[in-house]
Amino acid sequence: MVKQNIIIGVIILVLVIGGIYFVSSKNKQSSSTDSSSGEVSGGTTGDSSGSSVASISGDAKVITIDASRWRYSPETITVKKGDKVKIVINNKDTKHGIAIPDFGVSGVESVEFTADKTGTFGFKCPTFCGEGHIGMKGTLIVE
Repeated sequence: MVKQNIIIGVIILVLVIGGIYFVSSKNKQSSSTDSSSGEVSGGTTGDSSGSSVASISGDAKVITIDASRWRYSPETITVKKGDKVKIVINNKDTKHGIAIPDFGVSGVESVEFTADKTGTFGFKCPTFCGEGHIGMKGTLIVE
């Protein structure tokens, strides 16, 4: 009888957590906004990686990438050495972020840095987002 009560309790807990997750993800999708509004001067363009890039004051670039379990889209971002960069995360399903250890930045909604060295650098999700979290990675190329 005790085992049966524990199993019922676990099932109820799973249903409650699942319901909260479902409602939370629906609210997040319906409240999605353009994160670059108010900052754009000079229009929005696409680069070869497929990301959305907008020039803002001071030659900085805003790059928006989608984050969903367990990947980034695009997975590769290319910028020029010396660019001031702001990467904005468009979370599609749950809270993700971006960490670029070689530039000392980490954030949930966005990161800002100056691409002051050339090369190929990895980025990853710093927020545990489930079983595939460890494989959620991307590449930053600074030319």
